[in-house]
Amino acid sequence: MDTNAEASFSKKSHRQIAVLLLLASLSFTQILRARPRNGVPVDTLYDRLGGRGGVQTLVDDFFNHLAADPQMSCFFASLTADDKARTKGAIAQHFCSLTGGNCAVSSKELDQIRLLYYDWKIGLKALLWALNKNGVTSSTQDEVYKAVYPLKKEIVLQTYTAEKGSGEQWSGEGPFWSKLYTVASDPPQSGYDIAGASFRIVGDRNCSGGNEMNPDPVCDYSRPIALYSETNAITWGFTLQGHDEDRGIKDFFVHFTDSLFPDGGSSFHIEGKKATSMGLLTTTYVPSPLTLPPTSPASLTWKRDSGEVWSARGDKWSDWISVFSPPAPPGYKITKLDFDVYGDHRGCHGDEKSALSKEIPGAWTKCRMVRLTSTGVTWQFSLQGDTSRTEYDPDTKTVQFVRVAGKGIVTVELTRVAPIGDENEYGTCAAPNHTIAMLRRVD
Repeated sequence: MDTNAEASFSKKSHRQIAVLLLLASLSFTQILRARPRNGVPVDTLYDRLGGRGGVQTLVDDFFNHLAADPQMSCFFASLTADDKARTKGAIAQHFCSLTGGNCAVSSKELDQIRLLYYDWKIGLKALLWALNKNGVTSSTQDEVYKAVYPLKKEIVLQTYTAEKGSGEQWSGEGPFWSKLYTVASDPPQSGYDIAGASFRIVGDRNCSGGNEMNPDPVCDYSRPIALYSETNAITWGFTLQGHDEDRGIKDFFVHFTDSLFPDGGSSFHIEGKKATSMGLLTTTYVPSPLTLPPTSPASLTWKRDSGEVWSARGDKWSDWISVFSPPAPPGYKITKLDFDVYGDHRGCHGDEKSALSKEIPGAWTKCRMVRLTSTGVTWQFSLQGDTSRTEYDPDTKTVQFVRVAGKGIVTVELTRVAPIGDENEYGTCAAPNHTIAMLRRVD
């Protein structure tokens, strides 16, 4: 290799040089090498490509096409004409060696380089374009790509996904809702972070669209809800409503006290069909450290409420009602929170300064924070009944003290803590003079 070119590589860690060397030279390493058999020279790919002149033309086309790509052009903007000439010469020198041209070169620069998947895809497209432009036959191209793809596992840090299912679960009977089912993702592999997850329900009840930025998708007959987002796992929950057709003739009055999905009290026919469905959680894992798209906002404000729930009767207290905050998306953390209960002369307030598990007294209300992490918070509240009014209770067929309704609301302010990734990773070319921000070097 030319000493000036080798010095240029050691002084400059420009991403474009690494991309070119790796995708051009290294990708050809495994397949374009032809060795003499028993001392008898064989027709090498170097010869079939036209020798020195043909390989140089192929390299020039590959380089120029990659440099003109909208997603890569910014990484070539800082190269001078001499830089470009030296880079092309170095690549051609590698081609000469790797295709049987007996050119001795050092590949020590290549041994430590790891690329992201986005660079790999762009490089393959540029390689295919150059091969087609130079009339390389489809059979030779097939041979090239059959050898290139196995290298992907060795040189590319790839995003991967994993799906986790809840198994088939039953709905409630008739118009009633099931208990809350949960699905948690597996921990990330070593060297990876969780970037996000999508959740859907399939079966008799279907729902889609749930993800880290849509923690409460609205669907008929099913209620998915994002519960937790931690460093090593994301957890979603869901509940299912049954079929209300072919119900029995018996009327029944039900008081709901479900901590997540209260519906108050209503008269229903209690007999009906059940439905079966499954929750599927698909989690995306990316190479560490986690970076976020350039469009990610610096802060978010999210709310979630309990829905309207009922107190107990008279001077008695209801069960504790839980309200989970929407979990912070990966790369964000909670910086401020508020919890408030509103209702018929009922109220209670807490915030991030509240002591964990300590009851806060309010107007015929009490509340407490039972869980707090950097990505989520859980509050509970209880409502006392009203002793000043009465009503007819169809359950007992007697006159009872009335129950009153209330609602708990948790509000969290989230701040982005993960760095913004290189814009080129997300499909938009960044400003000139960027270094290898998205390359990984292995010790």
